[in-house]
Parts: sequence; structure tokens; C-alpha cells
Amino acid sequence: MAVATDYVCIPFWEETNPDAFVIPSAELKANFKNKGIQEEKLLPFGIPTAKAYRKNYDKESYKQKLQFHVNEKYVLILTGSMGFGNITEMLKRLQKEIKDVNFIVSCGHNEELLQTLKKEYKHARNMMILPFTDKISDYMKASDIILSKPGGLTTTEIATLRKPFIHTMPIPGCENYNADFFSKRKMAIKCDTIEEVVENTKKLIQDETLQNQMVENQEKYIKKDTCDKIADIVIKEMQKK
Repeated sequence: MAVATDYVCIPFWEETNPDAFVIPSAELKANFKNKGIQEEKLLPFGIPTAKAYRKNYDKESYKQKLQFHVNEKYVLILTGSMGFGNITEMLKRLQKEIKDVNFIVSCGHNEELLQTLKKEYKHARNMMILPFTDKISDYMKASDIILSKPGGLTTTEIATLRKPFIHTMPIPGCENYNADFFSKRKMAIKCDTIEEVVENTKKLIQDETLQNQMVENQEKYIKKDTCDKIADIVIKEMQKK
């Protein structure tokens, strides 16, 4: 069984020959078929995520768990596992132009970025700089909105949590397709420049109607039962042998 973790058929998938092919959405069937993958093999179950993202949760409880101020706004910025992107300039603009908001920056494994930002924002009360953590789902749950690179898995995790979010400056390739898929279905806002990130972050923080619309669309397009469906298929196949 192959499992696609981007919202497009990436190069070389057509060279594989699995018995079954799990894809992120039925709306992507044509894309995978056009690459030569047989339709009867396509299972539009979604992208599987860990239990931490599929369980119901209470945002305020996670704010308390992380010792956040329950009545304050928190914006989580995910830079990917390696901390890619022009983060320093984006942070300067966000902090300068958006007041009364706390920013949490996840640096992933990028130690250089971590040290640079710790030094830069040493005395900034509203800026929390995170090293790599295996508790990132807790920070995601406690946040009011999220800014993220458009990786397929991370994007799905955010939507599975039902969080309003913004895609920041996609790297040409899969990230563009991921961001386009979510943007066209109004599950997230795609931003191609730092200026767009700043303006849309301002807008999203202030517009609760827009936040709620995003969450409703995420519930429509991103299901929480992907893992169950995959497990059912695998178990049934094993029982045949």
C-alpha cells in the first residue's frame, strides 16, 4: 500500500506498483489517473495523522497546560522540521505591525535559527522561541491561529485540529499544490510574500467569521477517520492469507 502525503501526484509515484494507493482526496483522482495509476487502486481516504491531532480537545485547557494567558491571543509559526524560509524578516514585520498578540516560533532542528532568534528577541515579552519539541501538537492546540509552510502532512494535521491558518511562501513544487488545494477550498489563506503574510495575519486575527468559515470547510474536506479506513483495509487483506 502506498500513501500519498501531498495534494498532488509527485514524480515517480507512477513508477511504483502497489496493490492499493491512498490519496488525500477524491478530487485528486484525475491527477493520479493521468500519471498512469489505475483508478481501481485509488483509495481517497485522506492523509493519515497521529492520534494527537484526531482527538477532540479544549484550547483553553492547553493554554493553561503551557502556562499561556487564557485571554490573550497566540499565533504559532511553524517553519518546518528544518526551519526553512525567510523567517527573520517575516518575524520583524509581524511583531512591528501586529500588537497585542503573542508569537510562538517553532525552529525545528535549525539550531542556527534558534540561536539567532533567541538573541534577537531576548527581551521581547510577546515572542516565544521554541527548539525542536515532540510536544508541538500541544502548542498547535493552544494557538488561536497558525502560520505554516505548506507541507502536506503538517497542513493536514492543522486542518484535522480545525485551526484557522495561513500558508507562508510555498517552495515551488509540491508546496504550491498543497497551498492551492487548501486555498481554493477556503480552508486556509495562501501567501506568496511577507507583505501578504502580515496583512492576512492581521485580517484573520480580527475576523472570527472568517476563522469559523475556515474550520467549517476543514470539517467538510478533511476527515478524521483516515487511519481507521487504512487499518480496516490492511486487516481484511491479512485475513485473506
